[in-house]
Amino acid sequence: IGSAFGAVAVGCAIITDYQIHRVYKERGEAISILWQSFPYFLIGIGEIFAVSAAYEVAFTVAPAKKKSLASAANLFMVGGAPNVFCIYLYNACRSWFLNANGLAHIHKLSD
Repeated sequence: IGSAFGAVAVGCAIITDYQIHRVYKERGEAISILWQSFPYFLIGIGEIFAVSAAYEVAFTVAPAKKKSLASAANLFMVGGAPNVFCIYLYNACRSWFLNANGLAHIHKLSD
């Protein structure tokens, strides 16, 4: 269920991005920031279902002496591994984020 909500959230975010660009090209106006609340709401619901299911599996499948190891592995797969993947992905695509000065700062893309 959590993955389905995540997929719907990505679809909703694509539609929102399309709306942002369409409205700006047609009228030169920005759309309301509230349009972005739909994808965030859906991804939040998806995270609730996915993370709670992962914890349940970690605690019901693991033997009693390995529950803390299963919990640590679950936390790493939910929080640690995706962050490491994002760091590697950002470094691999650093040239896409260059500003006018030729610097790539993800926290400040404009000059």
